[in-house]
Amino acid sequence: MPTPRYPVIVLTTVLEEIVKAKGEIKASDLFSRLVSMFKLSPSDIMKYLMVLEIRGYISISSRESGEPYLIRITEYGKRAIAEGMKPRM
Repeated sequence: MPTPRYPVIVLTTVLEEIVKAKGEIKASDLFSRLVSMFKLSPSDIMKYLMVLEIRGYISISSRESGEPYLIRITEYGKRAIAEGMKPRM
C-alpha cells in the first residue's frame, strides 16, 4: 500500500508522541506506538520521519555503541504543535 503524500494526522501524532515522551524518544518505542495506532510498516514510518526532519520539526540521531536512534522534537516542532501544525504542512 503506498504511503499517502502528507497525512497531517500521522505527522501530528508523531510530534505529539515525542512531546509526551518529554521531547526525546527511542525510534523503536515510537515505531511500536505508531504501528499499533496506524498499522504502518517501518518503511512508511521512516518516510514520515524524513518529512518531519527535512522540514525542521524533529532531529534524528544515534548514540555510540549501536544504541537505538533517538528522535528529538525541535523548537520549531514545539511551536508547530502549539499552533496546530499550520505552517508548511
